Amino acid sequence: MIKNIAVITGANYGDEGKGLGTYQFCESFIKKGLNPLVICHNGGAQRGHTVIHERTRHVFRHVGSGSFLDCPTYLSEDFILNPIIFREEYEQLLEMGIELGNKVFVSEKCLVTTPYEMFLNDMKERKRNKLKHGSCGLGIFETIQRNKEVNFAIGDLYISTTKFGIMSKINKYFNKCVEEENLFEYKKDYMSDPMLTDIINTYFEDLNFMLSKIQIINSEDEKYFLERYDSLIFEGAQGLLLDQNNKEGFPHLTPSNTGADNPINILSNLDLSNLDWIEVCYITRTYLTRHGAGHLENECSKEEVNSIMYDKTNVPNEYQDTLRYGLLDIEKLIKRVNKDFKKYESLNCNDKVFKTYLMTHMNEYGINPFKILEKDSDIEEIHMSFDENLQVI
Repeated sequence: MIKNIAVITGANYGDEGKGLGTYQFCESFIKKGLNPLVICHNGGAQRGHTVIHERTRHVFRHVGSGSFLDCPTYLSEDFILNPIIFREEYEQLLEMGIELGNKVFVSEKCLVTTPYEMFLNDMKERKRNKLKHGSCGLGIFETIQRNKEVNFAIGDLYISTTKFGIMSKINKYFNKCVEEENLFEYKKDYMSDPMLTDIINTYFEDLNFMLSKIQIINSEDEKYFLERYDSLIFEGAQGLLLDQNNKEGFPHLTPSNTGADNPINILSNLDLSNLDWIEVCYITRTYLTRHGAGHLENECSKEEVNSIMYDKTNVPNEYQDTLRYGLLDIEKLIKRVNKDFKKYESLNCNDKVFKTYLMTHMNEYGINPFKILEKDSDIEEIHMSFDENLQVI
């Protein structure tokens, strides 16, 4: 019987603090005696949601940010699985003393990335050279594209013969893409690298490991499965400005719905008659950040924001280079948030749906959060966080 729901949504280009927000809502629900389920509903293992729990720091990628608090995770149908990253994160958490056990549930419709999509992603970025998009290299878009020709989901991979048959088809698809996009030079580099060849050879071990650690939920059982929980927390990935339907940002977008669409699709099939409330929490730093290429509102130097701050999660890397910075425009923020929040009217429980903000990194750049209250009268509350080590107040 679902009583409380929280939807965690990044309001900008990602990296706003969604891991912190999810963790805090999980903690708050648990203190109220509730049993929350965290739903990762978009994107895939390219997410990086940082949580600090009792001085232990982890960047969550393939499981929910409530895992430190023993909250189960549901990867719904629009989450793209990556067995390599799943196993890596599972073993990292195990070393920290976190046993996920039977706490990771997966929709049978989830697509699955293979090394071939990751290779294609990386090769295309290398070919683009200085014109690269700034992709994370995990093959998210390539998995979606491949699925149009070689279609399979996690629910299809129980039988070994099916696995090998699918991989054979993907190999043919991979070679076709290499030919069509003239990537022969880069394929040669890959196939001559023993480490990458080993990744392909061990992929089935990673896939079998993941299959042994997750519980797959059939589509016809999803409604009953979700309604077993008294509280749901939707942990979004990326941000509203990266949504695949944000035409102004094309082509430097993420291939998923980053706002209200996926949570609404799930909630519209559930019994919400006993619902107390739905809190839709939009998260923003006091300034803007962006990875990779593409438009960034009010872009500025790091020094204009804070010359001495250091981001432990978003370090420079070969795919997305250095994190970029911009100044936050409160009026534009409110406009895109309200556009997204309006979609929740379709649930027909408007008197129980309210909007809040979580403003993070308050210690790094001075901005008055009450300016939002002045300009947006529909806000229920503004949460604030001053450091990734501190609690939301």
